[in-house]
Amino acid sequence: MTHEEWRKRMESISIAQASDTSVALKMVFVLAEEVQDETSASLSRWHEEQTLQSAIRIYLDMNRKEDACALLEELASRQRKVLVGAGHAAAQLLAEAALIRFQLGEGEAGVRLVKEALQLFGHFPEPNSFLNDAIGEWRRFVADRGIAGSHS
Repeated sequence: MTHEEWRKRMESISIAQASDTSVALKMVFVLAEEVQDETSASLSRWHEEQTLQSAIRIYLDMNRKEDACALLEELASRQRKVLVGAGHAAAQLLAEAALIRFQLGEGEAGVRLVKEALQLFGHFPEPNSFLNDAIGEWRRFVADRGIAGSHS
């Protein structure tokens, strides 16, 4: 399915919603399932989420607030998983980059990268050997230079 095909289906759902919300809701979930099946192919998660957000609006039009809330919570849970995964990856990449900066003798850049990695790690804690190694290099860098207060 292309974006244009998805867009046309979404338009038909909007038209159906004006006359029969139950039919529109069924159409939304059929489309959401199709989009989910094709997400790894030509459509993106964005298309799937936009489709499910239409279901939320239809639920609200039908005064089915519990269903709308449950779907919102499900979408938030999905986003949280994506965010956590990206946070873990970013923290590790920054820690790896910090290690290389320290190896290159670029201590200040290494410290900056370790601090960024630690900030992300604080939001998305997970064991990370690269971060542990980068912190060790930061400590050595500070100790070698006799810098007071290694958290500066």
